[in-house]
Amino acid sequence: MAQMDSQENARSVPSTERGIEPGGFEDEVDLRQLFEVLWSGRWWIVGITALAIVLGALYALSSPPVYQADSLLRIEEKNATLSGMEGLEQLTGGSPETAAQIRILQSRSVLGSAVDRLNLTVTAEPQQFPVLYRLLGDAGSETPAEPVFELDGYDWGGSHISMGRMNVPRDLRGKPFTLIAGEDGRYELLGPEEEPVLAGRVGNFESASVAAGEVSLFVDELVARPGTRFTVQANTRLGTIDGLRQRLSVSEQGEDTGVVELRLEGHERTRIEHTLATIADIYLRQNTERRSAEARESLNFIESQMPELRQNVEQSEQKLANYQQTQETVDLTVETEKLLEQLVELDQKISELETRRAEAMQSYGERHPVIEAIDAQLATLRQEKSQLDQRVGGLPEKQREMLSLKRELEVSTEIYTQMLTNAQELRVAKAGAVGNVRIVDEAAVADQAIAPRKGLILVLSAFLGGFGGCALVLGRRFFQRGVETPDELEQRTGLSVFAVIPHTAILRRGERRYERGSRDTAPLLTADGPQDPATEALRSLRTSLHFGLKDPGRRVLAVTSPGPQAGKSTISVNLAMLLAEIGQSVVLVDGDMRRGHIGRYIGARDGGPGLSDVLAGTHQGLDVVHPLPGTDKAGVILKGTTPPNPSELLLSDRYGELIAELREAYDWVIVDGPPIMAVTDAAIIAHEASATFLVVRAARDEAGEVADAVRRLEHGGARVTGLILNDYGARQVGRTYQTYYYRYDYKSKEQGKASA
Repeated sequence: MAQMDSQENARSVPSTERGIEPGGFEDEVDLRQLFEVLWSGRWWIVGITALAIVLGALYALSSPPVYQADSLLRIEEKNATLSGMEGLEQLTGGSPETAAQIRILQSRSVLGSAVDRLNLTVTAEPQQFPVLYRLLGDAGSETPAEPVFELDGYDWGGSHISMGRMNVPRDLRGKPFTLIAGEDGRYELLGPEEEPVLAGRVGNFESASVAAGEVSLFVDELVARPGTRFTVQANTRLGTIDGLRQRLSVSEQGEDTGVVELRLEGHERTRIEHTLATIADIYLRQNTERRSAEARESLNFIESQMPELRQNVEQSEQKLANYQQTQETVDLTVETEKLLEQLVELDQKISELETRRAEAMQSYGERHPVIEAIDAQLATLRQEKSQLDQRVGGLPEKQREMLSLKRELEVSTEIYTQMLTNAQELRVAKAGAVGNVRIVDEAAVADQAIAPRKGLILVLSAFLGGFGGCALVLGRRFFQRGVETPDELEQRTGLSVFAVIPHTAILRRGERRYERGSRDTAPLLTADGPQDPATEALRSLRTSLHFGLKDPGRRVLAVTSPGPQAGKSTISVNLAMLLAEIGQSVVLVDGDMRRGHIGRYIGARDGGPGLSDVLAGTHQGLDVVHPLPGTDKAGVILKGTTPPNPSELLLSDRYGELIAELREAYDWVIVDGPPIMAVTDAAIIAHEASATFLVVRAARDEAGEVADAVRRLEHGGARVTGLILNDYGARQVGRTYQTYYYRYDYKSKEQGKASA
């Protein structure tokens, strides 16, 4: 009673001052609450995880196996092309340019040659039924397997085709054609739109004209049951090279080792092994040919210089002989001999560097580091030569002239001799050119497929499914702003919660039976679950009403809710039954003349005369009272004939007269009104009531919506007595309803033992 009085005093305080406006309450989320959020949605998580595992298993089963072929190459250091060219090797770094070789291996030059040699632009494979082929097909069969479930258009193992050639117009490149196997090596080719293109025979070159141009193909071999369908496709050369590059992996093993590993992935073990071996062979051949070409170019250069060098030697010999004849014999001093040796050595080095520079210019540009390094060495040698020339200038004239002639002869002879040696070496190198690349391991394919990794897929599917399920549950919790607990409801609205009705499965089971027609009336908690916690909660509400509203003149209750499906009708009819159990006479009025369904509880599926008929003046109030099954203390007034103007009928004097008449005839009058946020009828009903209760559906109705409903009732002059939190514990988190209610079984020990 004190609670009722305090609530009536509270209605004089503006709702905004009572804290009805949401926004001042801050949710606190801890680890326990997070766990309870996940636990409340555990079936969602389990279901999504199971679905993800099933999808992952289907993907793993439907994906064809992927194999990997690998090969190992060794890129060795280049040897100098010419004798005495070791300095150039030092200038260029000496070690193999592995990164550049990897790029060459992945170049269109190498891969394109492999595509052309193996005719990889044309692809042909049998059509296989997804998933079922992996489960029921015979992939190892050497002959065409029998179809499963009469799906004879698919390959079930043992079918294969070999395409020697296929040419299609440019617009049809990359588009799949369908080849259907026939009898005796015959076949039919269908276009991308399943239109007939041509009919042919294995071993014959076939062609036909289509709208886009001419289609021609040559089938080398076709092994399949008649009716088996194959997908054949002629791709562009560039597209095929790009696809091959994406499946090819080239990497150096270790740092600066020159050992390169090639890996190629694909669905056909034999095909990828052959393709990888072909790529390695083409690269090796190109490397050898490049070395041979280098030797040939160097030999051509040397041979072009040989006549001039030989002429220089002859001219030098003639000059020296002529000078000795004219000047008689002139001997060189020891000091002059040393100068001669030094000058000859410098001239030889300078000549060699100039030769190297001329050869390097054929491969490098003027600003290349190799050319710049050679130029720097030439500048140093020429400076040393200039210093020696100054010393020579101080010699006597005959000594100086004799020194010059001998120097010229020795340098020319040395250079010519060296060139003869280099030319001979290059002829040998050209005849037996060997590249600086060798195959360490031939291409090979492992027996086991590298993909799909079924175990990993299932684990990842389970993880992603569990993560997705948790994300969904937490997302629903984040976006679900419904009231969760009685404390939250009171803090957000400033109103007292008179009862917390826990979730029960009894009503749901009974509703299903009623909808199926296996029972005549809708379920009642007082009859179907007298010891259920929800029934005990309603008994607690009955106790509060019994002691809080002792004055018989105040026992008119209005029950409404912010929105539909809050459970107010269920609470109203069960509360009426509980009041009747203690000997109180009760009448339940279905105040929702639009969509009321109290008739379900008395077996009146089609309704009958009720409230609208009384307010329209066609029936008397007590004449339309129907008995509530199971008790003689409770009656029901149905909604009656659906009127076009329910609000106007409620505003008439007849409604007040009806309530007064019922108040005199019954101890309790309970009016089950429509949702307040939907129509204004509830405010009119609540205005004539002594106490108004707002039923809030836990985890569905929002605090702001409840606050708006309270304001509407108060603006209509209603006495908002308190709140009823219904269906608590169905979806909300935090403390479960066992925190508020404890279930007791009122049985004797003997009964308990007997039942056990």
